[in-house]
Amino acid sequence: MGCDIHFYTEKRNAETGKWEFVGEVTREGEGDEKWVSGTSLYDGRSYNLFAILANVRNGRGFAGCKTGEGFAPISLPRGIPEDASAEYREIVDCWDCDGHSHSYHTLRQLLDYDWVQSTQLQGWLDVATWLDWSRWAREQGFGPESYSGFVSGQSVQHLTTEQMDKLVDGKIYLRGNERADFVKQHEGFYGQAFWQVPYYRAAGGFMSETIPQLLAIAGGVEGIDNVRIVFFFDN
Repeated sequence: MGCDIHFYTEKRNAETGKWEFVGEVTREGEGDEKWVSGTSLYDGRSYNLFAILANVRNGRGFAGCKTGEGFAPISLPRGIPEDASAEYREIVDCWDCDGHSHSYHTLRQLLDYDWVQSTQLQGWLDVATWLDWSRWAREQGFGPESYSGFVSGQSVQHLTTEQMDKLVDGKIYLRGNERADFVKQHEGFYGQAFWQVPYYRAAGGFMSETIPQLLAIAGGVEGIDNVRIVFFFDN
């Protein structure tokens, strides 16, 4: 079962000192059918980021398969802030027990975190993906474009890194029909790949898109203590 994040932003009112919800809140239905959501600056599903933010799905993927050595989280889940905005509490209440691992971080805490440290990820690649990865990205220190936590089935053959490298040796630059034939001949072959990745790259668009938006809400670095993210997860 997949895991999703419910990610919202609050800003402290300079006059009252109270945290206020940033963005719009949408309310639909009534009673047991009531549904509440709000403006979110992040709606992706990056288990790497979830691990960094709150130790959620850390080093493990679907069905508990190992996806790497894990990340050092900013903190374990801190719960719902006591001074959370009314709008955020309404969203939390809507999810009730289906929401878990509630937490929050100020923008300063996000910026002070060591995003340059690295960790090892791992996954299973089919022959076509291994060829693409080995052509350039692997040598430059990048991970594959896509991978699986694990692959099973009667026709699946699991290869070690060394076995897959030996299989594709001299085949990396095949093109056209030659490449297609080679891939087809080895359909069902999966190699286990390992690669190092810095946290800022593992977090994907969070660093390039969400952080700049939070900085804009803060009005620059002088306001980083007055903006925070509040979030929780559901399975």
